[in-house]
Amino acid sequence: MKHLITFLLVAISASSFAQGNLQFNQVLTFEGGADQSWYKPPENKVWKIESALLSGGNCGTALKVNNVNASAAVHTSTNFPIWINDQDSIQAVIGCGPAQYFISVIEFSVIP
Repeated sequence: MKHLITFLLVAISASSFAQGNLQFNQVLTFEGGADQSWYKPPENKVWKIESALLSGGNCGTALKVNNVNASAAVHTSTNFPIWINDQDSIQAVIGCGPAQYFISVIEFSVIP
């Protein structure tokens, strides 16, 4: 009986920490130049940033998450994937030169 009660308490507490399931929604690509726009997942969505290609010289080129450099001089995929939720945002910051960026994202819906 004691083991049954312990098992039930563990099962109930484990289920109370669940945050929901992820369901694939769509693949997104963001591309641009010197605009340096911010991108943010819609409500109840999460993004898995698979890769980013930023070109603009070696002066301050970075992918920022919540205004913090997540990856400097992104020419490889060593810092990926990066997961962000609907409270986060990303920005491609291009330092100098002919500016271009390409960000590949997989969007998931959070199912409670």
